[in-house]
Amino acid sequence: MDDNKLIETLTSRIANNPSIVPRVLEAVSGGMAAWQDRVMKHLDHRADYAISSALGLPKDMSRWKTDNHSHAAMARLTAVGWGLNRRKPSSRLEIELVEFVREADSLAMEDALGHYKIMDSPPVPQSNEDY
Repeated sequence: MDDNKLIETLTSRIANNPSIVPRVLEAVSGGMAAWQDRVMKHLDHRADYAISSALGLPKDMSRWKTDNHSHAAMARLTAVGWGLNRRKPSSRLEIELVEFVREADSLAMEDALGHYKIMDSPPVPQSNEDY
């Protein structure tokens, strides 16, 4: 049965017997969860690509150096631009970016505060509890 026929049949059956709606919703919830996971993975992939491109740094974060002023500055700028100083990170790369910024900030707090002052922005919180 194709998708249109399935929807048509389901709509007709629900119209004839609304009491089946809870069973239909239960059956659909697994598919919705799988669909949401697929969408989130797609968004994570897009966010990863966009952040890496915005940073102008190696796409492999293991090659970023916290003691490199340029790497730290670009990471801070990207974190602030994406609002990661005001909201908890959600994608894998956002989480890694925030961890990198936190480490870079802890190693050079004076530089970090200078960057945040230039950006006229509060720093990235040093822990998730600070959001």
